[in-house]
Amino acid sequence: MIRHGDEAKIDCPLGIFAGHERKIGRLTEALNQATNPAAKAGMAGQLRDATAVLLSCAGYQEDNINCRLCREFSRLRNQTAALVARAAGLAG
Repeated sequence: MIRHGDEAKIDCPLGIFAGHERKIGRLTEALNQATNPAAKAGMAGQLRDATAVLLSCAGYQEDNINCRLCREFSRLRNQTAALVARAAGLAG
């Protein structure tokens, strides 16, 4: 049973996910707190850079569920950041 507040864990074979996940979390929070389009666009760009590191992982293993989850989460976050940046460009 998963309790509220429990954190999902991805066991990265290279050990890089956890550090990037913390950075991505901080950037996501800052993006959510940003109030003007220029700030949102800047944070979205930083978030895309952070997700790109995980998306381009040289140690990606197709048969490893942790790698597949990391890649899919990173892809979705990257797409979301791209949409935010695009919307901020239209608003600003």
